Amino acid sequence: MRAVCDCIEPLQILRGAKPGDPDRRAADRRDQPAEPTCLRTFEASQRDFPPKPFLRPSCPVSFPFSKSIKIFDILNIDLGFFIREKSVAGVLSQTLRRWVGYPDLAIDLGTATTRLAAADSPSMLERPSVIIPDDARQRSPLSPLRGGVVIDCEAAASVLEGLFHGLKRYGLIKPRVLACAPTDATDAERAALVRAVRMAGAAAVEVAPEPLAAAIGAGLDVSLPRAQMVVDIGEGVTDIAVIRSGTLVSASAIRVACGDLHAAVGERISSDHGAFLPRGGSERLIKLIGADFPPPLPAHILTRAITEEGKRDTWLKVDPRLLWRTLSPIYEKIVKQVGATLRDLPPSLFCEVIENGICLTGGGALLPGISRRLFSEVKVDVKVAGAPLHAVIDGARAMLSTAIEIDLWRR
Repeated sequence: MRAVCDCIEPLQILRGAKPGDPDRRAADRRDQPAEPTCLRTFEASQRDFPPKPFLRPSCPVSFPFSKSIKIFDILNIDLGFFIREKSVAGVLSQTLRRWVGYPDLAIDLGTATTRLAAADSPSMLERPSVIIPDDARQRSPLSPLRGGVVIDCEAAASVLEGLFHGLKRYGLIKPRVLACAPTDATDAERAALVRAVRMAGAAAVEVAPEPLAAAIGAGLDVSLPRAQMVVDIGEGVTDIAVIRSGTLVSASAIRVACGDLHAAVGERISSDHGAFLPRGGSERLIKLIGADFPPPLPAHILTRAITEEGKRDTWLKVDPRLLWRTLSPIYEKIVKQVGATLRDLPPSLFCEVIENGICLTGGGALLPGISRRLFSEVKVDVKVAGAPLHAVIDGARAMLSTAIEIDLWRR
C-alpha cells in the first residue's frame, strides 16, 4: 500500500502527482490514422448532471475581460497569480479556443470500456477498449490495457481516435484532455497514458487520480474537512482512496478486479468441460453466484458455451459450489485490501471514515452481495453510487470545467 502525504497541494492532486514527481508539461501529439468503430452515445439533459457539492464557490471574483470567474475551495488557487494570468492575451486565447477549437475532453480509459465526455456537452461516448484486427479469424481482439494501465500506446490511441471522431466536432485547435489513472500507476505507466492520448489527437494532457474523479462523480463533497473513503472496483484494478479537504490523505490499489472474476470462471469451465464461455455467460454466472457468502444454491446451473473447436454451441451443467470456491478468493483479496487501508489510517481519520461510510463505484459495485461482504470484513457502512459505471467520467467532466477556468495545462 502507498500512502499519499498531506503535503501534496490540491493542484498536484488534480494532476494525479505524487510527492517528488517532476512537473510534466504538455506537448503536441503525433498524427495517427483513425479507425472506424461502433459507438454508443448517451444523451442527457442538464438536470441529469446537477452541480456537484464540491463546485460550490467560496467567493465570486470579477475580472475586466471575462465573465465572473469563481474560485473554488477544492483547488486552493492563489488569487493573485490567477488575476495576473488573466491578461488580455490570455483572455483572447481562451475566446479563440472556444470559437474555433476542438472542445476540451475528459477521458476514462478503462481496461474494459473507454468513455469520453466533452466540456461543452452533457453527452458521453463509450466503446469497448479493444481493437479488432483486420483478419479477426487469425487473431483475437487486442486489448491495449491491462490492470487499468496502458500497455500498447498505438492500440490505445486507436481506441481513442474512434471516440474523438465520434463526437463529430471539429476545430482548428486540438483539444486539451484531462485523463484518469490509478493511484498506484508508475511514472512509466502515466507516461504511456499521456503518450496514447497525444497520439490520438490531444494537444495537451493532464492526469488525475481515478478515485478522486469517482468520488466527485458519485456526488461526494470532497472539500469537506472530514475523511471519506471511496472504493472504485473496475475491470483491471481496485482503487481505494481516503479524501479529506480536497486531498488524498491515503490511497492504495490492487490489480485484482472484475476481469479476474471473468478469467477465473472461464478457466473453470474450460478445465472442467473443455468449452469456451463467452463474456456474457461468465457475467450471468457471476451474478447468479454473488459476492456474499452464498445462500442455498441449486444443484446445477445451465449455461451455454462453445466447444473448443468453435464449431457449435452446447449446454453445460455447472456446479455453482465449485464456482463459488473459485470466485471467493478473488473477492477476499479485494475486501482484505480495503480492510488493510482502513487499519493503516490514523485514529482520527479512521473514526471519520466510520461516520461517513464507504462509497462503492465502478462496475464491481454492481456485483450482487459485494457491499454486504465488504461490510462483514470492515464493519463500516457501505453505499453504492447512483451511477457507479459512470462515476469516474462524470467526476472527470466536473473537474474539467475547473481545469479550464484555471488553464491547468499551462501551469
